Amino acid sequence: MLKKHKFDFALDTAAVFRLLLECFANPGRKNNLAAYGAKLEAANPLLLAIALVLLDNETTCYTHNDRRLEQEILELTNCGRAAVEEARYIIVPAAVSAEEKREILTRCPRGSFESPHESATIIVYADQGGERRLALRGPGIQGRRRLLVSDEALAWVREIGERDFEYPLGADLIALSSDGEMFCVPRLVKEVA
Repeated sequence: MLKKHKFDFALDTAAVFRLLLECFANPGRKNNLAAYGAKLEAANPLLLAIALVLLDNETTCYTHNDRRLEQEILELTNCGRAAVEEARYIIVPAAVSAEEKREILTRCPRGSFESPHESATIIVYADQGGERRLALRGPGIQGRRRLLVSDEALAWVREIGERDFEYPLGADLIALSSDGEMFCVPRLVKEVA
């Protein structure tokens, strides 16, 4: 039988899930998904690998300005397509302007005090720009964690941080680069000087 993808939808999704879990439990710690993205024949295999783990027929997704990636995600995950205001997962596969970031974050679900789990997870392909220093503090970080990120990733972290959502409201961030490096910033983790 000829298969389009070499990605094992049982074993590889479990491995990617473990990497995501480690990144969320240890905010700012980087993991690499390149080996799993290489197994997918897709326009953006790294974002698709994350989508295969997080999305299913009971979730909703908004893909910003990339119909091809959106179609691949919908076909492989069977998730529902939603407007940014209703999507549980928001995927941004390319650099966007500061205005577009603000628009997405203004419109994305933040949850409610009764249902904080109804907030959005924002998954961004943030590879543009040079290396910038980022220091994070919050749950899962002893003291502070320093890391180098792209200008685009730093802009997303700062834009979310400026929202200053009251806990437990907010949005979680997964940032991914073209070489497969991924890090996560949960809603309680903030940038520090």
